[in-house]
Amino acid sequence: MELGLDFDDDLFTTKEKSSTPANDSAYVAKRCEPLWFLGDEPTDDEFEKLQFGADHFFYQKRFEEALAAYRACLVQMPKNSVFFQKILNESCARCLIQLKQFNDAEIISSELVNQAQNFEQMTAALQLMVDLQHAKQNWTEEVSRLEQLLVLHPNNIHLWHKLGTCLSRLGSQQAAQLSCLQCLALLSSIESTGHGFGKEKIDSLRKQATELKTTCALSDAVIDHHLPAIREKHDQVPADGEGRLACLRKNQSDISSYFNREWFTLPSS
Repeated sequence: MELGLDFDDDLFTTKEKSSTPANDSAYVAKRCEPLWFLGDEPTDDEFEKLQFGADHFFYQKRFEEALAAYRACLVQMPKNSVFFQKILNESCARCLIQLKQFNDAEIISSELVNQAQNFEQMTAALQLMVDLQHAKQNWTEEVSRLEQLLVLHPNNIHLWHKLGTCLSRLGSQQAAQLSCLQCLALLSSIESTGHGFGKEKIDSLRKQATELKTTCALSDAVIDHHLPAIREKHDQVPADGEGRLACLRKNQSDISSYFNREWFTLPSS
């Protein structure tokens, strides 16, 4: 029966597919042997070879060899490549942290913080600083760096848990409780919305938050009283990362006071 829709008959026919891809001769896949980057044979890209080798040594926990390879990459890297320079310097710093050469790691880490030009670079540099201070067990300095990171990422439950743990180690009970409240508010939001977290991950977050609650002796009465307002504040955090970076830089001279006003001042009842 004609419906008057006037579809072209070609739409309903199946065209035979060619078994030979178009321009088959134009592309030849590069075939590499396992661990090719550890061999002595020269390659078209020595920088790529060194970088693969350095990463391999790092994940094998061969940190001295990784450090030497990353430093060689810095010599071989493309000229004026700020991106590669930052990545390789961070990699060198992480090797130095593992080797407990903390002074050298701190020099590189501080330079990366000072040179950070955008939200992502500052995040990476501050996370490196957090890891360095944690390895040194310098809890006071780790708290300072976590506060800076949380200005950039106030809805990161992992950072709040780290902050609460550090504050507990320093004996700052009230501040640890306030950090725990932020954790619990974010956990409540995650549990109600999912936020892309699987059940296993949510269970792990709940266990961490519960352990922190016990450590800092946070009562259920305090939680019930303050949690709704704290969760609402987190829900209202703007998505503008560069705006938060500008805020961090504006308050850099006294970031701790700004952080306490912003997150450790509970709404009056």
